[in-house]
Amino acid sequence: MQDKKNKAKEIILSLTNEKNFLIEKKNEFQKENERLLMEIHQNNLEEIKKTKKNQEENYQKIQEITNINQKLQEEIQLLQKNILF
Repeated sequence: MQDKKNKAKEIILSLTNEKNFLIEKKNEFQKENERLLMEIHQNNLEEIKKTKKNQEENYQKIQEITNINQKLQEEIQLLQKNILF
């Protein structure tokens, strides 16, 4: 009878150790998962900033081109006027 109790205690101890090991691994995986999620979030923020910066730069270039185009159009009109008169 004592043998069975000892065997049962060993099994319980072994299962408890296994359970604790699995809990520890689960916590490690959760921490790693949280770290990766934060990294993804940070990368997303950086990409959003880059995209906004690119959009602003493109808008400025569009404005510059529009201004140059307008000036050229005015010069063309002036030249046409001068040629005709």
